Amino acid sequence: MNILIISLDKGLLGQGQLGDVCERHKEYGKRVDSIDIIVFSKSGYSPYVISENVSAFPTNSSYKFLYIRDAMKIARRLFEKKHYDLIITQDPFITATVGIRLKKMHTTKLLIHFHGDFLDNGSFLREDWKNRYLVLLAKHNMKEADAFRAMSIGIQKKLILNGVPENKIKVIPTPVDISKFGNTDINKVEAIRKDYENKKIILFVGRLEKVKDIETLIHAYEEVAKKINNATLVVIGSGSEGAKLKDLCAGKKLDVHFLEQKEQKDIIAYYYACDIFVLSSLSESFGKVLIEASACGKPVISTATTGAMEIIKDGYNGFLVGIGDYSLMGEKILYILKNFDVALAMGQNAKKYVFENFDGKVVTEKIIAFWNNIVHVIESASFLRQEIKFLIPWDQLNTIIGEMRKFMEFDEYSNITGGNFYKIINVYFDTQDFQCYHQRKDITKELTKYRLRIYVEPDTEDFIVYPEIKKRKGKYVKKFRVKISYSDFSRIMQNMSLDKASNMPAESREIIQEFLQIASQHQMKPILFVNYKRCAMVGGLNKDIRVIFDKEFTAGSFQGIHKVSDGNILLENASIMEVKYSDELPQWLKEIILKYQIREFHDSKYCIAVQRCFNLH
Repeated sequence: MNILIISLDKGLLGQGQLGDVCERHKEYGKRVDSIDIIVFSKSGYSPYVISENVSAFPTNSSYKFLYIRDAMKIARRLFEKKHYDLIITQDPFITATVGIRLKKMHTTKLLIHFHGDFLDNGSFLREDWKNRYLVLLAKHNMKEADAFRAMSIGIQKKLILNGVPENKIKVIPTPVDISKFGNTDINKVEAIRKDYENKKIILFVGRLEKVKDIETLIHAYEEVAKKINNATLVVIGSGSEGAKLKDLCAGKKLDVHFLEQKEQKDIIAYYYACDIFVLSSLSESFGKVLIEASACGKPVISTATTGAMEIIKDGYNGFLVGIGDYSLMGEKILYILKNFDVALAMGQNAKKYVFENFDGKVVTEKIIAFWNNIVHVIESASFLRQEIKFLIPWDQLNTIIGEMRKFMEFDEYSNITGGNFYKIINVYFDTQDFQCYHQRKDITKELTKYRLRIYVEPDTEDFIVYPEIKKRKGKYVKKFRVKISYSDFSRIMQNMSLDKASNMPAESREIIQEFLQIASQHQMKPILFVNYKRCAMVGGLNKDIRVIFDKEFTAGSFQGIHKVSDGNILLENASIMEVKYSDELPQWLKEIILKYQIREFHDSKYCIAVQRCFNLH
């Protein structure tokens, strides 16, 4: 599985707020074929190799408004080298805009992440006037995604309220390798405490940006400092608000220490050295630093953001306070600092809770499983419907398509081509004596067809194919299919082994297993190819109805996947219209069929091709 990520995180380029972002992506990389990451950045960055199969590419844009253009340029070069099974965007805004364009160009699945609490959030809207337009952009972009990853149940609920089907959303927080926080160098901890004269340490770790609302934390600390003189506030991080916050503390003559961003391994000792960890954000979809501090056995206080409410059980492992409520925040800080037994119990509860509920390895496996589900399960869904075929004279084709456009829309593939026809290649499996062909002539029986469907010219070994199993009885058809690279499918069939499908969901493996069975038990193999051009439409109101138009058919004996371009011409001066539906034909379609006297057609493309190419009857 090849993954393309569109990101804003400079840590993926070895700069910015590093944290554990590179380590996380290394872990993802161990479980997939490759991960390439396009990072929106100003000029001055270099491509960064995170691991053997994980690389990050900066846009190096002169201006922010060029991010999209520059990201598309990089993506174009990357897609020339390989096909990506899944595109992931860090947010529903500009990164998602790039993801949507690439999805439409390459018919790749799109996963949009919600790392922030953006929807129906007054604090986010008040933070910056531009955020109102970003929310509108997000709601537009959400319509194009195949799946969503929310960092918390609260974000999931907001997505559902905004019209996203629940089955498209998976709640998976950011993985935290909590095993790293189990212990630390006690000498480093003592040295930090000594640096701050053994005062009680209130700690904040994060970006110095408006969304973190560090002013509220400073005002809360000011209230604490009025009551006790043996406490200090340590702020670790960098950001656009840094200078302003330092001036605020200097003006109030507060004992606040600002430290530049540090790598995660260096921050752990600060977690152990502190007496309490505080997060004052206006919004958080998760709150990874709360997990880290808790894993070090520290009580935590946070504003009641969507994410924090899923980590902190108020009064058990910490306290929740209202957003912007510095007075109550100050009270809770004082309470913990003055009550050692309470602080100790809360810290122990915090550690126990995160080790039981937020194991990073388990979370990472959930993420990879979700990726596999998006790529494979969505593609391997089964379809049960009725199908009727009609023969359309060549001179009526465009007229009938025009009539259909009054009631239908082009599907995603036809939309990419602007309503034009796109190419399809089918490779059919059969025995040497054409058992499938002879069975298919008896329309009273349940018939099964095995084929590979291809939507691109097979000019490399890394293109995508769709092994399909189509079962028909009368007018009722049930189809199963799975998405897989041709190289993997070939190795599976050659080795007669499912090893290359081990990461697939069970439903997908069953489809591949059936192909192995027909090859081993019935000696079926690729025997024939059929090429044609297709234009497909779906109902404007009733999405259950689908009408496809196929034309320009050629077919030939299968001699290899790279020899499926030329063949015998089939059905000259005619095209086939297939209508696929669940219950009954809509009245408007019946009227079109009657108006143009379109006649039903019973032969399959496969049967026609066998007759033409192998002189069978």
